[in-house]
Amino acid sequence: MCSGLPHCRANQRILFRAEQATIPRVGIQRSHGNFGLPNHKTLTQEVGKPLQQSINEVNGARTRIAFFVEQSEKYLATETVFEAAGRVEKIAYEPLGTVGVISAWNYPYLIAVNSVLPAIIAGNSVILKHAAQTALVADRFAQAFEKAGLPKHVFQTCDITHATAAKMIGSGLIDF
Repeated sequence: MCSGLPHCRANQRILFRAEQATIPRVGIQRSHGNFGLPNHKTLTQEVGKPLQQSINEVNGARTRIAFFVEQSEKYLATETVFEAAGRVEKIAYEPLGTVGVISAWNYPYLIAVNSVLPAIIAGNSVILKHAAQTALVADRFAQAFEKAGLPKHVFQTCDITHATAAKMIGSGLIDF
């Protein structure tokens, strides 16, 4: 986990780009069905949610993960949009680079899953700045990606202030 902007990404732009080519678009999570999600009690202890809301969030995140993994090939496939007289026009989806994600505290898994997982599956590297109240969530994501064999430095978490996050965003080191 980084503690400030220089540790997040400043000297690793080339490394991140090179590793993007090795990220599998599908399969990051196939053998890790729970994506390192804690049981609902851990979420309740960290955020203070009623137990049933924690159960719902963890189960909802698992459902969304399965959807992203199952549908990614279809949505990321190259599309032919026009073909005539020897001319073919296609739409190809390519990684954007490094995606910065700032996630809220109130639904720490659902909010982060909706942006982190699609970005990784699509071949991007991700820097996640999670809310201070839910630091364990960022750690769980990092552990799950490590367990899944994601190349080092493709996913990073940052435990930084809002001011430092603003500097990071404005630095040009984040592509999207």
